[in-house]
Amino acid sequence: MSLKFVELQIALPKTFEAGKVSEQHQQQALLGQELASRAHQKQEARKRTSVSESSPTGKAKKEAVAHRTESASQENNEKNSAKVNDLTHPFAGHLVDFKG
Repeated sequence: MSLKFVELQIALPKTFEAGKVSEQHQQQALLGQELASRAHQKQEARKRTSVSESSPTGKAKKEAVAHRTESASQENNEKNSAKVNDLTHPFAGHLVDFKG
C-alpha cells in the first residue's frame, strides 16, 4: 500500500494525536488505581488505630449474662402466669350434654 505525499500530511499528525490520547487514557487508569489504593490504605490505617466495640470480659461478662438470664426467666414466669389466667374457659372441666 503506497501513500501519496498529500495523504501522509494528514495521516502522520493523526497518528501522533491518537498516540497521545491512548497514553492519556492509560495514565488516567493508572492514576485511578493509585488513588483507590491510597484510599484503601488510609481506611485500613484508620481501622487499625481506632477502637472497635469492646465486649465485657471476665467478671463483668458473667454478671451481664446472669442478669440477662434472670430477667428473661422473670419475663417467662410472668408470661406463663398470664397464660394460665387467660386459659380459664366457661366450659372447661364441666360436663356438657349435647343431644340432637
